Amino acid sequence: MSDSGDKNTKDIEEKSIRNLTEKGQEMFQENKMAHKDKLQKLWNQVEQIVSEVDKPYDLQGMRQHHDALLDVYYKYNTASHVFNEFLRRANTQDSLLEMESQLSIQKAHKMVVDGALARLKSPPRRSGSRHSSNHSVDSKRSSVIARKRAEVEAAKAKMKYAEQEAMILKQQALLEEQQDVSNSNVTRQKADLKADLGLIAQQKEAAGAKAELALSNLKKAKEVVDTTERTKQNIHSLPNVENQIKETQNGIEQMADKQESTHIPQPHKFPNLKPTPRGPPLSAFIKNDNNEPPGFTFQQPHLNVKATPFTPLKLEIEDKTVNNSAFAGIGQSLTSVFTRF
Repeated sequence: MSDSGDKNTKDIEEKSIRNLTEKGQEMFQENKMAHKDKLQKLWNQVEQIVSEVDKPYDLQGMRQHHDALLDVYYKYNTASHVFNEFLRRANTQDSLLEMESQLSIQKAHKMVVDGALARLKSPPRRSGSRHSSNHSVDSKRSSVIARKRAEVEAAKAKMKYAEQEAMILKQQALLEEQQDVSNSNVTRQKADLKADLGLIAQQKEAAGAKAELALSNLKKAKEVVDTTERTKQNIHSLPNVENQIKETQNGIEQMADKQESTHIPQPHKFPNLKPTPRGPPLSAFIKNDNNEPPGFTFQQPHLNVKATPFTPLKLEIEDKTVNNSAFAGIGQSLTSVFTRF
């Protein structure tokens, strides 16, 4: 049984230790106390039977005690196994300590039961009252020694694991102290991080403002560049001014040439001339056959006059003036006609 206990302990140690919550720890303690109370009641029954083993019984009485002891111890051993499995499944530091203690106690109890069963297997001796009395005293003494030995083994196991428990409690206290220090450090670090976040927020806001200003300046510069480019494009897209001026001059010259080569007839405007007659009056040339008073009948004389050839008027485009040289010739001809008469 000790080998199986050592094997179970090694298997448990290989697994990771669990840390129960406060509620889980309370439930564990309640179940542990329930198992221990049940084991204690069963062991009390075992001790009661063991204490009666050394009484003088006949063979039948010894067999009854033997069967009763086996039956109670079987119940005790089964309950111990259930308790050990419960402690193994819990897999906490407390459960491991309790399991080691129970294995030591169960080992001592097994020694007591084995000694009682060995005595019950021996045939009863009826050699005399003195021998019976001595045997009874020896049996009781052996039972007490076995029980004390079991108690000592249990005490040793408890002491061993009590020291381990004290060490664990010290480590727990140290961890709590370190946790307090860590919490203070965490609080300080949180404050530092909060301050850093505030500073980063301000830097972010300033960077955003700078970025907006740079973007605005970039847009303005781009607008200026776009305007300059558009102006250049418009200038390049415009026709050559010099060519336009030359084309305009050529057009004007061509129009002037066409106007010079084209004779535009203009209505004759005769000057408002008042010829002064230098010959006899017209009445002298009027024939009056009817002895009527002279009238105003005018007989067109037959003029055989060669007039000056007609010269078309020349229209000057530049100053829009008319050449009136032709009118001078016409005036002279009329003057000569009237002078002859």
